[in-house]
Amino acid sequence: MTPACIPLRIIQGTTLNKVLRLMQPGRIYRDITGIVATAPVRITAPGHGLVGTWPAWFAGVVGLPNLNRDPASARPHMVKVIDEDTLEVNVIDASGAKPSAGRLIYLPPIDLAGVSGRLLVRPEIGAASVLELTTANGGLVIDGLGLLRIHLSAAATAVLGWTRAIWDLELTFADGTVTRFAQGEVEVGLEGCP
Repeated sequence: MTPACIPLRIIQGTTLNKVLRLMQPGRIYRDITGIVATAPVRITAPGHGLVGTWPAWFAGVVGLPNLNRDPASARPHMVKVIDEDTLEVNVIDASGAKPSAGRLIYLPPIDLAGVSGRLLVRPEIGAASVLELTTANGGLVIDGLGLLRIHLSAAATAVLGWTRAIWDLELTFADGTVTRFAQGEVEVGLEGCP
C-alpha cells in the first residue's frame, strides 16, 4: 500500500484536531433503490454499510447529473448516514428533480479496533524526531471506524520551535502488521494560509 501524501498545517497557539479517514483499497458498490427529491437529497441504498459521515461517489443516477462522480477522476461527496438504508448529501439540492436509479460507491473504513499508532515529525528523512504523537500519549485518537484524529493542544502548538518538517504515520494492527498510512510535509505558522 502506498502511503497517502498529506500536507499538515499547524497554527501556533491553536488546537490541532485533524481527522484522517482511513480506508480499505477495494471499492464497495450498492444499488440505489430510491432518491427523495429534497434539499438536501436523500438516497436509499439498502444495507449500505456506512457509519457517520463518509466520502462516497455515485454513478448512473438519472435525472440528477450533479450527484454522479467518477471515483477515478473526481473527489467524492461527503455523505451523512441517516440510518442503515438511507444517506444524505447536504451539498445537493434535488428539489423539483425526478432522480432515479444509480449506484453508491465507496471505500470502506478500516477497523481500528486494537490498533496502536505513531506519528513522527522530523526535520528531514533519517533525522531524530522533534515530535512524537501516539495513541498511548493522546496525540492520536481513534474516533470510530476508520477515523483517526491527530491532536495537539493549543499549549503544545504554541511552543513548537520549528517551522518546517516532514511527518509519517504508522499503524500497528493486533496481528503485528505495521503499515505506513500517510506522510507529508508539516508547516508551522502563526496564522493564515501557506
